[in-house]
Amino acid sequence: MMNESKGYKAQDKEYEEMVKAKNTLENYANEQWEMINNCGKRVKEKDKKAMLEAVEETSNWLDGNSGEVYEAAVYQEKLEALQQTALQATLSRFQWKYDLPLG
Repeated sequence: MMNESKGYKAQDKEYEEMVKAKNTLENYANEQWEMINNCGKRVKEKDKKAMLEAVEETSNWLDGNSGEVYEAAVYQEKLEALQQTALQATLSRFQWKYDLPLG
């Protein structure tokens, strides 16, 4: 009975980590969507388009897989990819504004 209890505890922990990672990804995608829509005038059109595409792709993936349960690492990978796109747009903006070389 103790072994069974430990198994459930491990499953609960994995599920909790998955839900946290999924919520983090959803929240970040929503924040980026709002940022682009509210501050889009400050972002180059090319970067705005790239960010909107990345956010839409992430949102569509989340919606299309809402009934699926993935490991937390899958959500983390999606989050890192979206963050990388946002970082590139931010760096591009500062490079353009301050005429800094990228790379």
